[in-house]
Amino acid sequence: MNIKKIEDKTIRDFTIAGILTAAFKFIDQKYVKKVEEWIKMTDLARYFEEEKENYANKKVKEAVKEVLNKTAKEKEEALNEKTKEFAKNVLSLGMDILNVMKVTGLTKAEVLKIQKEIN
Repeated sequence: MNIKKIEDKTIRDFTIAGILTAAFKFIDQKYVKKVEEWIKMTDLARYFEEEKENYANKKVKEAVKEVLNKTAKEKEEALNEKTKEFAKNVLSLGMDILNVMKVTGLTKAEVLKIQKEIN
């Protein structure tokens, strides 16, 4: 008889309890170990296993998201540096501050700071 195939939970639990009661007197210890392992995977144990799996999946997703965000932030910083480098180049060619602000999207303070670095 395969206990796992008993569909009614109450009957299955009652059967398991009976087996365990008799186990140490009549049943081979290997089979007792099998039953104990199976009991460990009862509904509650399965629930905890699912929770651990869900938690692990959540942490992996968070880590991936963090890496992607960091990558996006690094790209944004690199783009900002390129923009400032461009602004520096056009300022040194004589472009006025207002036009540099228009073509780069930098603020007046940022452009003035770059101009100060040039001089």
